[in-house]
Amino acid sequence: MEKLTVYLDQLKRMRSMNRYYHDQFLLDVRILFILNTVFLFISLQNINGLYVLPLISLFGSVLLSFHAYFLIFSRQYSEYIELKINNELGEDVLIGH
Repeated sequence: MEKLTVYLDQLKRMRSMNRYYHDQFLLDVRILFILNTVFLFISLQNINGLYVLPLISLFGSVLLSFHAYFLIFSRQYSEYIELKINNELGEDVLIGH
């Protein structure tokens, strides 16, 4: 039963990590969209504002790919732990997402 408790605690941590990275990913998408839109409107008055857009886009792409990687990792690892729990119990109690 000790092994099962460890798996369940690990699954709980991975699901909370999944939620955190999902929320962080969506927050970053909103912030980067707003930043790009603001600098696009600034560039209507000052053409130098266009120089900032590629930097925001590149930085945003790197940041979003980082969060997406950990989001995918946490989902796959959660599924792996669920399979381990199912094997430990001998039946399909948890269904992987």
